[in-house]
Amino acid sequence: MNDIRRLLMSWLPYLLPVFLLGALWLYLLGTEAPVQWPALGPAPAPVAGQAEVAPLAERSVVDLQTYSAVWELPLFADQRRPDPQDPNAGVPPPTLDDLVLTGVIVAPPLRVALLRQSGDQVLSAKEGDVLPNGWSLAQIEEQKVELTYGENRHTLEVSSPKLPMSIE
Repeated sequence: MNDIRRLLMSWLPYLLPVFLLGALWLYLLGTEAPVQWPALGPAPAPVAGQAEVAPLAERSVVDLQTYSAVWELPLFADQRRPDPQDPNAGVPPPTLDDLVLTGVIVAPPLRVALLRQSGDQVLSAKEGDVLPNGWSLAQIEEQKVELTYGENRHTLEVSSPKLPMSIE
């Protein structure tokens, strides 16, 4: 008796869900009613005053200038305007070959970059300043600065020459 009971208890977690799913399946098979679709009648008559639509092949091609007001004028709001055009689009940025970062001053309220251009012209600029060649000083760190010109970015680092080791 114990063997049968042990066998039944070991299989019960598997047999119970199978039995319940089978009972549900049989229930659903017996209660299924056939679908009754309504009979199709004649197509409704067109409403008086409704325009007939010409087939696609017979339609005339409409010029896009007819709809130019859609993209030229605001659609829903008076303040809506076209996106401004970037004046620097398509123009290559000025070169930075003649610009050298000579030093950086970083104090908590102050960040200044010291730059040297060709001809020994020295510039000092803070974050956000625009240099004479059009590049803007975006970020100043301890050893480098980041310059931006439109979407172009360039990093200049402080040049620190390494002296050769002397051999004795």
